[in-house]
Amino acid sequence: MSKAKGAKSVWERIVTVILAALLVLTAAGGVVYLILSGQSAGLYVEYGGKRYYGNGTDVLTLRAGKEYEFAVGSDESETTDHSVSVQSNSANNFSFAVGDEYWNFYDTDSEKNDYTSLFGIEKTESGFTLSVPRKGLKELVEERFGGEVKFLSEPDAEAATFVLCVTCGGETVTLPLALDLYWLDLDPPYVVF
Repeated sequence: MSKAKGAKSVWERIVTVILAALLVLTAAGGVVYLILSGQSAGLYVEYGGKRYYGNGTDVLTLRAGKEYEFAVGSDESETTDHSVSVQSNSANNFSFAVGDEYWNFYDTDSEKNDYTSLFGIEKTESGFTLSVPRKGLKELVEERFGGEVKFLSEPDAEAATFVLCVTCGGETVTLPLALDLYWLDLDPPYVVF
């Protein structure tokens, strides 16, 4: 009789362990699902009818000389006080010299990465506007660092140069920004074909 009780006890343990493992796997799957589908909760930046959440991977390409309007909102709470900054992108780091000083475009010192003042950011009631300057990357870096710049390594033309950071209530949305810095001015009365 004790042998049958022992066998039953072993099977109960095996079934219990299997059920516990299934419960843990189900809970882990639920957490992963919530994380991956969490694109619909919290702080967002809206541009062109699309909402961007968290650390975005979608690159926004903005044209030089244009003004862009963004909305800031939250699926969970009121967004009243938000901050906006434009930072250099660590994914597109290159080195340059200003006089005798050598710099990296992306630095561990966040103050050196701040290009916000060059983008004419104005907060509005529902978000902000951002004006892309009509300058090339070299001119932007020269204005930021106050001197003539010589690139020591080339920026990656395919990668986003800047990151737009919007923070509100402890949450941050980051959007990689690529700047279309090439433009052509046409004066219609004088265009001849």
